Amino acid sequence: QQYTSKDVFQPRTEMSDSPPPPSRELSVNEIRQRRLQRLGLPLPTQSSPSPTPALTTTGAPLSPWQPPQITTHTDHGKDEDSLPMDVSDSSQPSSLNSSQPSSLSTNPSSQPSSLTTNPSSQPSSLSSSRHRKHKNKSESMDTPLDSTHQLISQVFAVQFQDVPSLIPAGYTKLSLSTDQLTSTAPPNLNDQLSVLLMERLLMFTGPPPPPPTPSPHLTAHSHTDSLHTPQRASSSPLPKATSPLSQPSPSLSSPQGNPSLGSAHTVVPRLTSQTGLAGMVAYLLDCYERATVLDRPNLRRSDLKAVLEVSRDVCMGHCALVSIGLLSDDVPNGPSPLLPYLLSEQHMLRPLPAGFLGDLVLHCTREDREGGGEGEGDMLREVFGGLLEGLRGVVKAASVLDSNCCEAFFALSELCDIRVPSTNTRPICMLLSSSKHWLPTCPANRIPSETFLGPFLSVSGLMEDSRTVWQRYLSPEFSSELEGESLTSTIQQTLGICRSELFKVIHSALRCPETRKQALDLVTQLLSLNSKKAQIHADRRRLSPDGLVLNVNFVLQQLCLKIKLHMVDPLYLYRKDCRLKLDDETRVCSTSSDIERTRKELEEKSAFVTAPKFPTECFLLTAYSHHLALTPLIQRRKMSLRELRHVANSLRSREASQRQGFAEKLKKRMEFLRHREQNLEAVLLDDGVIQPSLQFYCSLAEWMGRQACARRDGSSVTFSKKPPVEFSVIPEFFVEDMADFVLFCASNAPKALVEDPGLSNIASFVLLIVCNPQYVVNPYLISKLVEIIFFMAPGILPRRHNLLDLFLSHPLAEEGKLSLALMKLYITCENMGGSNEFYDKFSVRYHVSVILKQLWHHPVHKMAIMQESMDPRQDAPFIRFVNMLINDATFLLDEALEGLKAIHETQDAMQDVDQWNSQPQELRGSRLHQLSEDERQCRSYLTLANETLGTLHYLTEEIQSPFLRPELIDRICVMLNFNLQQLCGPKCRDLKVKDPEKYGFSPKQLLDKVTDIYLHLNSENLARSVANDNRSYTKELFDTSIRLLYKNQIKPPESIQAFLEFAAGVEKEAIASMQEDITFGDIPDEFKDPLMDTLMTDPVRLPSGLAVDRPVIVRHLLSCEQDPFNRQPLTLDMLQPMPELRACIEEWKAAQRRKQ
Repeated sequence: QQYTSKDVFQPRTEMSDSPPPPSRELSVNEIRQRRLQRLGLPLPTQSSPSPTPALTTTGAPLSPWQPPQITTHTDHGKDEDSLPMDVSDSSQPSSLNSSQPSSLSTNPSSQPSSLTTNPSSQPSSLSSSRHRKHKNKSESMDTPLDSTHQLISQVFAVQFQDVPSLIPAGYTKLSLSTDQLTSTAPPNLNDQLSVLLMERLLMFTGPPPPPPTPSPHLTAHSHTDSLHTPQRASSSPLPKATSPLSQPSPSLSSPQGNPSLGSAHTVVPRLTSQTGLAGMVAYLLDCYERATVLDRPNLRRSDLKAVLEVSRDVCMGHCALVSIGLLSDDVPNGPSPLLPYLLSEQHMLRPLPAGFLGDLVLHCTREDREGGGEGEGDMLREVFGGLLEGLRGVVKAASVLDSNCCEAFFALSELCDIRVPSTNTRPICMLLSSSKHWLPTCPANRIPSETFLGPFLSVSGLMEDSRTVWQRYLSPEFSSELEGESLTSTIQQTLGICRSELFKVIHSALRCPETRKQALDLVTQLLSLNSKKAQIHADRRRLSPDGLVLNVNFVLQQLCLKIKLHMVDPLYLYRKDCRLKLDDETRVCSTSSDIERTRKELEEKSAFVTAPKFPTECFLLTAYSHHLALTPLIQRRKMSLRELRHVANSLRSREASQRQGFAEKLKKRMEFLRHREQNLEAVLLDDGVIQPSLQFYCSLAEWMGRQACARRDGSSVTFSKKPPVEFSVIPEFFVEDMADFVLFCASNAPKALVEDPGLSNIASFVLLIVCNPQYVVNPYLISKLVEIIFFMAPGILPRRHNLLDLFLSHPLAEEGKLSLALMKLYITCENMGGSNEFYDKFSVRYHVSVILKQLWHHPVHKMAIMQESMDPRQDAPFIRFVNMLINDATFLLDEALEGLKAIHETQDAMQDVDQWNSQPQELRGSRLHQLSEDERQCRSYLTLANETLGTLHYLTEEIQSPFLRPELIDRICVMLNFNLQQLCGPKCRDLKVKDPEKYGFSPKQLLDKVTDIYLHLNSENLARSVANDNRSYTKELFDTSIRLLYKNQIKPPESIQAFLEFAAGVEKEAIASMQEDITFGDIPDEFKDPLMDTLMTDPVRLPSGLAVDRPVIVRHLLSCEQDPFNRQPLTLDMLQPMPELRACIEEWKAAQRRKQ
């Protein structure tokens, strides 16, 4: 459907209450003639302008129309004691609008009235409600006509026929004489001034008249350059933060000899030299402005004030007729002639006079209410339709880098804010919402071109959304740091202004009762049509620009600032009429069947009888908009950084292999990625994005925390084993998006986290979920919240230590729940269910290890960990946690040391330059690429291994008994012996690489920690288990280790002596073990463990009927709760002791000893 200005503001069929149109549509001339006849005005002709016959007052006077009073922030008579301001210096033009938003009344002292008039009175479109308070007084008093004539002459810049003096500069001679202006009462004066204006306006249909000779006695009050267009102030690359429609009007000095009147000569004319519609509009605006300026606070004569008010109303009414072409054959086909004045800075014009827009909207609204002829009733659309369409066209053609981009936003928000206070109706909002182009009925990618607000919503600073921004970032001039900072500042400031004005537009539509539903429907459809933006591989060509959704998100954020959280209904997510599109979304602890069952229960309880409230819909829509706007951009930036690192690594390897052609392509790609990264930072790291988003997520965390609490009595909070229905229905992306954004801020904008007082709400919610994992089904979600705590730890990122205290000092953490929850997460992440779970688990465990180290340094949390280690159960959380630590330390150290060996091999090959260069180029490139991969993996594995081994180190220093249990002691001895062999064995030279610090490899520190763990657990059982490790233990290995400790002074002498004594005890146990093997000889098969092929000491029967040794099966169940033979579920309580078999084994062992 083609978007045209002709039908853009036609009301939607389904929303129109008007009767069907007549069979024949009236032409423009017929409509113009009918309206002018009803107003009692002469019809325009195409002939040259001629003097209009004098107005006769013998006919019945028209009754004044009584429009509703519209509240304005401009007060023309507010301060009785203020002095007029002298604006005689035309070299500094004054802005003429009020500093407050315009509305529809310029006399706040007058009483409000309704839009309806007295049925018995004849309607008149050019009368004003301002005359109400002066009506009786003006009709009964005898006004001095000479003062009235002088005032009207100054307002309209005309001279009556019978005035003998010379024509002042800028004045026009009329055919009217002063004796024809016989009345100053509003009804008749209105009609007489209309005739005066008609004569003056018809002069603009021909060539401009020659300039008159100025009067000598008036020259002193005029200016030689008053007809020149005022020059705009020096332009700035950044838009101004004030509306061009809200500028103060100047006062005028009173000439000598008549202190009751001001001088209108100091008002600089706009376009008095032009003809046609532009000239008419410019002249009417000047007249309105002069009437406004003359109506100064110290003008105490009510009769003169009434004349000025009527003059303003007449100017405003005729301007409406001129703008739609009813007073000229020059019918406007393009933008409205008022558009240049709304974009005054762009066109180097003065803005509209204060209060003019409000009066114009009021006049058109009244005409639409009282229009009775065919083809009438749509003046508001005719006058403002082209104006609004012109604003839309300006924004569509502009970009965020244009200095005039903000003016159209100012104008639109100013228009939408005009209201009728008695009904709180906003006519422009009603006009927009009734348009068929208000709601999007097209695909998402065509919203910017086929909806009215599309161009306004699509203003964006992203490269992908704006060709101008794309060209600016990729231009050759964009290279210096100063240029980047300037461009970033321009984008952020312009977007901030445009978004603020856009919020005012939507807010005005929401405050208007007639358009509130349409405004909510617009926001809902914009988000619904872009619901696929949250997908990882979304086709952005079929969706709206990212800037559009980001702007909608900002508007919703501002709307949420005053929402009270207790007014947000959590059961709204169960409603069928929910505005959020959540059918395919995963909930935190509910399935689709659970949701349907709960919905039926709530419907039976009549929970959905009342309609949803605005706070509920607005708050939850805001959470949904963050999911579609902010989170995809954060993920895109993360992928862009990952690609940038990959290209940089590839560039280094390709350049080393001398593939210059491919290297040039990689350089261009890296340059583009850097520019895109700068662009994303300019948009995402904007304070106008970070601070409102963080503030909202703090509120969202508080709201979700309230739903998770089963009961709250004062300061005490209880949690149930099953989450409440209010919490279980919450979408997972609410929690995940909040975590992603906090992590993004921690890495890129830490200052925002430190300065935000609402971060305590996020800390409370994070600890609530981490300490109650039964509330969330997805373990990835819990690990994401744990990552938040990890990023607050000191040393991870600078200046975060005070934020970690916010978590550790929380009551939930101090009760010991945090340490236990972290150990359970360390265990459960073994089977997270993802495609990369094997590698993901190490990241999660690394985060847990760092946090546990911080807890260990706090006495309260250290005591909680030690208390948990005393649990005597074989499957206690601490036992399983230690088992996982041993498994990880074994795997990570093995992989890291193997990687070091591969690096050592490649580096040795590269040292022989001749042999290296003799290899084919492809082979060298492949080996260099493999070297890069080995270095990356080795660095990662060593980081994880050092943290894991460090955890074992400080735990074994204070806690020993759990590590010496039969199910764990053999595992830890095997791990220690293997790593000692890698560090001190005969192949330890293979670990020697260049720059080992680059990989985080410190063999001395590793050897120190391994030997310390031996000493921490020094006991007879440990020595026996070390000696029984036939794969790694040798006496020579321990002797070499002791020699290296002495040689490199790794440990103090007393510690080395203690390790020497431990090694001697191990050797004794090794000799005893060898003698025992000789004693027992061949072991019967029924006494052997089927898993380890060793003599059983405590046999148990599995559900499958097989007999195994208890320490062996318990060690297996600590890692995997499945039967090792048939993969069926298996737990410790399913093991059955076999005392008869155990007795047989003991008898056999005794018999074997007797034989020896």
